[in-house]
Amino acid sequence: MKFSQRKADKIVAAVLGGATVKQLGETKGFPKATVLFAWLAQNPEFAEDYSRAKLLQLANRLDEVIDIADDADLDPEVARRMIDARKWLVGRLLPPTFRHPYMLESVPRTSSEDLARMIESKPAEAADEAGEPEVQVIEPDEALDREINAWRKGRNGV
Repeated sequence: MKFSQRKADKIVAAVLGGATVKQLGETKGFPKATVLFAWLAQNPEFAEDYSRAKLLQLANRLDEVIDIADDADLDPEVARRMIDARKWLVGRLLPPTFRHPYMLESVPRTSSEDLARMIESKPAEAADEAGEPEVQVIEPDEALDREINAWRKGRNGV
């Protein structure tokens, strides 16, 4: 599957709607995870749009926490698990500057060079054409952190 701005826009819209990388990869017309991550590495504008969509997705997850907590019809144990899962996700994916200090120790880091090697170790087109079901695991917060930093530089005029 080749990159196009139209496909990139569809991906960003789907992420804004709450779609995960796994869900996108399983949906006809969307790339598998390996292809998506290669596109993000090769297309800075798409990567910026994607990272903003992921941040908005996180904001939506935080809104869900409030909705769940306010729902008196939910079993308290179910509500607690739902809230904990969303808090964990948001805590893992938030850029380090927004994380609570105790979280910084437990979050593994991968350098951008290692991330690039991981992506290049299995060419995206070859994986997509072969129809391989295996998905290369890349820590989601690494790409997001890189893109957030790029966005901050642009926002601050640096």
